[in-house]
Amino acid sequence: MKNRIGLAISAVALLLLAGGTTGCIYTHTVSPLGRNMHATEMAKSSGQGDIKQIAIQGISVTWGDNALGEIARKNGISELLYADQELLSVFGIWRQETIHLYGR
Repeated sequence: MKNRIGLAISAVALLLLAGGTTGCIYTHTVSPLGRNMHATEMAKSSGQGDIKQIAIQGISVTWGDNALGEIARKNGISELLYADQELLSVFGIWRQETIHLYGR
């Protein structure tokens, strides 16, 4: 009986703490912003910008900047080759979205 309870608790914890997928407690994913992955040159420079958000009981505060043009300008990128989006969420309260740009 103890083994079944321990197994059930482990299964629920695994589902709730699943990293790399959308978990209820913690989510951390990185995905490309573009769809054309063929014949993409390697980037010589990169930059990133992010937006952070805290939401508690319907009240949300957001700050930061992840505009592609602004990130490129700040990092001296004149030609954008590709970009990635990184998402981090904890308990649905803390959310951070980071855009990674690669170009020349």
